[in-house]
Amino acid sequence: MRVDVFINSKAGRANRLALEEPIREALFRCNIRFHGPETALESQRQIRRVMEKGTDALLICGGDGTLNQCLQPLLEGRDRGLEPPPIGVISAGTANDLAAELGLSRKVDRAARSIIEADYRSVDVLEVAAGNEKKYIVTNGGAGLPADTARLANRLRAAVSYGGGLFGQLGAFGTSAVGNLARSLASLAFRKMGSHIYELFLLYYLVAWKRDQWRLEVKSGKRQFITESPFVMVNNQTSLGGTFTPAPATSNGDGTFNFFALETRAGIFELKALWDLRRGEMPAQSKFHSFETDSVTLRSLGERQITFFGDGEIIYEDVPEVTVRCHSPGVRIFTNSENGDNP
Repeated sequence: MRVDVFINSKAGRANRLALEEPIREALFRCNIRFHGPETALESQRQIRRVMEKGTDALLICGGDGTLNQCLQPLLEGRDRGLEPPPIGVISAGTANDLAAELGLSRKVDRAARSIIEADYRSVDVLEVAAGNEKKYIVTNGGAGLPADTARLANRLRAAVSYGGGLFGQLGAFGTSAVGNLARSLASLAFRKMGSHIYELFLLYYLVAWKRDQWRLEVKSGKRQFITESPFVMVNNQTSLGGTFTPAPATSNGDGTFNFFALETRAGIFELKALWDLRRGEMPAQSKFHSFETDSVTLRSLGERQITFFGDGEIIYEDVPEVTVRCHSPGVRIFTNSENGDNP
């Protein structure tokens, strides 16, 4: 059995040296090939080559963003008649939302063994189109505050990893010994906080959000309405960020996804609504839209254009319109052979 392993060493908790040994031990009977792309473009080029040569399975080590990078060439290959191989996932990112939703083990060896010991299930894929472009996500996505939160988290993570980006521009770290120490401490904070980093940034944007510039038209089947909601989500699974649960009844294998928009405008009620979502409850004192669909179109009617995120990554920035469609069956993901042990 041929297994191609992709390790994103820049993911939240990925360490190539620490991952390779337990993977080799778990899959010692397999023909394993390791890949360590340094950029998203390199990752996509390597995935395309693997699909052209053929493989029995992919093992992706990283977070939801890493999976998203690999997803694009896999679905593009399907359009050319190349069926994507089944995928195993080793959680090594910041939030690891898909792994949490599927109940995948966080133990490296057990997650790797799922390729040979367990079966796989089909997970729906959401196509997100803007203009002539289309991209794909498998977990959650959205616009407004959630997209701004994801963008800030990614920029700061890049700054911590590379010494560039926002911190580099501000000279916050620099290249001195003190700067390197500061970057190491910031990196440690990112790793320790995990998905809670998104909650911190979301609170920041609740205060900074400019409401008068934001207005969306929403179309889905016979539904059509206008919203000024700063919290707009498309959900292919129940939760995101490890804690927020905007779609407790949705499923990622039924050919539909959930649309959610929180209409509350007063800051204190927004905080209460988000606290309810964090506890896995629908907002008790807030107006919101929530429905299942297989397609939705968002069009900007305000000064501010749409920035859209998915799988923790920024998919589009400043576009006038996006359309989300569900593809089912989507991709095949290996699950645990047993669901009782997920530590």
